[in-house]
Amino acid sequence: MFGDGVLHSDVTRWRASLAALSGRIPPDDRPKIAHYLRTAPVVLAFMSYTEDVINSAFGVSGGSGVASDGVHYWRRDAAEYVEHYGTGLPDDFLRHGQSVSWEPPVLTQHEIMEIDDFLVARYRPHGGG
Repeated sequence: MFGDGVLHSDVTRWRASLAALSGRIPPDDRPKIAHYLRTAPVVLAFMSYTEDVINSAFGVSGGSGVASDGVHYWRRDAAEYVEHYGTGLPDDFLRHGQSVSWEPPVLTQHEIMEIDDFLVARYRPHGGG
């Protein structure tokens, strides 16, 4: 959902780890963090509809797409997990978000393409062919 592994298609394998992270974000902090996650630029868009793997409480059009603030990257459905369950996120991301008052950046097209290139290279299948 966040960082490494964002491009894995079988998110049901995350059910237990997402459930274990529930409640780590205090209710008062969830709206601003979810807003940041939801409104940061999308760098990889996918036509998909993802569903909540914990309790089927929500679905997200394009949820498997990847957004970024230029420092971190995450699946678009991460915002819903934070908002609904208070799913914990990495401390360095939380510090970064606080440092910018939870206002997502405006990335240039060049910056978006650099992030896209990084993600494609990082997650390109290796091996034959």
